[in-house]
Amino acid sequence: MKFKNFYLTEKFLKGMKIKLFPTDEGTYAEIYKNPSQGEIDDILKDSDYKIVRIGIDDKDDLYAWKGEVIHHSMTKELKKTFPYRFSYNKKNPTIIITAEKMGEGWSKSISFKAIKQIKRSFPKAKKIENLYGDLEEIKL
Repeated sequence: MKFKNFYLTEKFLKGMKIKLFPTDEGTYAEIYKNPSQGEIDDILKDSDYKIVRIGIDDKDDLYAWKGEVIHHSMTKELKKTFPYRFSYNKKNPTIIITAEKMGEGWSKSISFKAIKQIKRSFPKAKKIENLYGDLEEIKL
C-alpha cells in the first residue's frame, strides 16, 4: 500500500498532571499530536511501563502519551473522543486495539490517513490487532 500527498503536522500538544483517581496527586504526561518516531521514543523513555497509549480522533489525528495514563483519563482531560484507542510496547512491535466495542469489520473502518500516521509514528510496528480476540488484523 502506498500513500502520497499526506501532509501530517506533528507537534507537542501539552504537558499536564492527570489525576487517575480522585485522591491521586496526578501523573505528569506529555501529549503529542501526530508524533514523529523520535517523539514516540521520548514517550517510551519517560514511561515506567515502556508503553505508549494512542488515540485517533474523528479527524484522523493521532495523539500519543505514556502508558501510565489510561485512555479514559486522557479523553476526559483533552475533552476529545477517540474512536480508535491503541497501545504500543516496543518489545512486541504490534499496535494493540484497546477499544472494547470495535466490532466486526473494524479493520475496514480505519482510514488511510490514520494508517499512514501509525506507520509514520511507529515504523517498527508490524501489524495492528484487536486485543479482544477478533482475528482481523492490519499488516503494516
